[in-house]
Order: sequence, then C-alpha cells, then structure tokens
Amino acid sequence: MSKPYLPRETVDYIIDLPCGEPKTLKQCCLVSKPWVPRTRKHLFAYIRFRYADDLESWKKTFPDVVNSPACHARELLVGCPWLVVAADAGEGGWIQPSLV
Repeated sequence: MSKPYLPRETVDYIIDLPCGEPKTLKQCCLVSKPWVPRTRKHLFAYIRFRYADDLESWKKTFPDVVNSPACHARELLVGCPWLVVAADAGEGGWIQPSLV
C-alpha cells in the first residue's frame, strides 16, 4: 500500500494560504516533516528583537548560525539597536553595527 502523495506545488499552495496566521503555520509544521521548510519561510519572514534578551533567546534556540531560520527573514526589526548590538558583540556576535 502506497502513502498518499500531494505534488509539491499543491503543498506549497496549502501552506501559503495561512501565511499571516502564525498559530495555523505552527500546526502545519506538525503535519509532515516535508512541510517544515515552506512553513518556516512564513513563520520567520519578520524577525523582531525589541530587547537584548530577545536576541539572547534567539541565539539559545538557534545556536548554529548557518542552519538558523534567519535565512527566511525578509524584515529584521531591532527595537533598541545599541543594546542588542552591544549584547551580541560581547559574544563574538553576528549582527554587524553597520547593518543596524
């Protein structure tokens, strides 16, 4: 007996529909492992660091910069840039002051 199959384009369309609904997108991540990359594209499109603690939480959650979902970001908002950059720099950070 074969597994049910949906073409990639159909899966992408299904995942793109709730693009502005984080709760629904998080549920999409639980449907199937192949759904995760497309879902991350929407979940991590807008990243916001309002405080230095936000950056610290991000770095603890995603310690490997190369495999971080930050590659999906279309917008990065840094609320207190001087605090976030200072906190990041103390650990050999990846946010460059010239980018803020």
